Amino acid sequence: MYNLHSHSLLSDGVLLPSEVAVRYLSAGYKVIAITDHADYSNIDLVINAILEFTNHWPKDSRIKVFPGIELTHLPLEQFKPLAKYARRKGIKIIIGHGETLVEPVIKGTNRAALEADIDILAHPGLISDAEVKLAKKKGIFLEITSRKGHRDTNPHVVEQALKLNARLILNTDSHLPEDIIPVQDLLKIASGAGLSQKEIDNIYQDVKGFLRERGGVMKKGILVPVFLCSCVLVLCSCAGISKKDTVPKEEALLEPQAALKFNDIPAPSGFKFLPEDSYTFESAGVRVGILKYQGRANVEQVVNFYKDQMPLYNWNLLNLVEYGERLLNFEREQETCIVNLSPKGRNITITVSLGPKSVIRPKKSDKPVK
Repeated sequence: MYNLHSHSLLSDGVLLPSEVAVRYLSAGYKVIAITDHADYSNIDLVINAILEFTNHWPKDSRIKVFPGIELTHLPLEQFKPLAKYARRKGIKIIIGHGETLVEPVIKGTNRAALEADIDILAHPGLISDAEVKLAKKKGIFLEITSRKGHRDTNPHVVEQALKLNARLILNTDSHLPEDIIPVQDLLKIASGAGLSQKEIDNIYQDVKGFLRERGGVMKKGILVPVFLCSCVLVLCSCAGISKKDTVPKEEALLEPQAALKFNDIPAPSGFKFLPEDSYTFESAGVRVGILKYQGRANVEQVVNFYKDQMPLYNWNLLNLVEYGERLLNFEREQETCIVNLSPKGRNITITVSLGPKSVIRPKKSDKPVK
């Protein structure tokens, strides 16, 4: 079982992150995220501290801990830049603090949070049809919570989500030791909000798939770490996990676009470039960038596109990793290029990370092991 909404003494919780993890393990959980409150005043402190903690958490622990953050009581225009900043810094679970009825949350917060790059809208109160439809469109989870006060609108959130087929997630939003309730108690709260056992099982399976995308593969209830791409990480050469080719023979080959941000990194024709989620830097022969595209295609078509096109620009394919998403790792001379494909049906987001090998290759840390 998982809980992706918890707080430590990094914000208004009372426990060290390590004790949060140990108490959740004792309560029957296998995966958690520590998601302390943040705004412009403390976002660097929270991000740096939780990444330091999760980077040193034992890899063989019986509980997996994801670094997270909860963007809380923000002016509406600040959700997008802060969510984008947190994601770039390496935060895996981003929560938007929704319009709960028991706090003076700014009207319009639900929508502003949903329009940003968040994963979960926490305690969204009397969420509207339009907001639920936006959550569905973006694949954002609406939270069913066990937290006192916030949970009063759980039945409304369940009704809205089931009516409009939006994603749901079960969380505790813990701050105190007594908030870390056993798994069975959380399931009782979900049932009391109007969810059947089958619907709860479906929610669990949906979150399981989401966790694969965010940093691991669920196997026998434990999360096994998986290499993720960013412009500061390179995969060691390894064989890709083979899967049966699912490209229908009738599918046509994708053609490259004519106009490109980097003229030696192709992108499939028909995919829209996302400038707000991308950046490039080039100086004195050094190039760094993240390029994002979205479009519709069979994911294996896009894999084959990059396998065919990149060698034309002297890129060598080191490996292909499949873990729900597809990750292709290329290199040439002094540069590394990582292509990550995130499919949702036939909708695919392409993230291309480019950087010099000297930047991408991890350096040995001089910090003491904690």
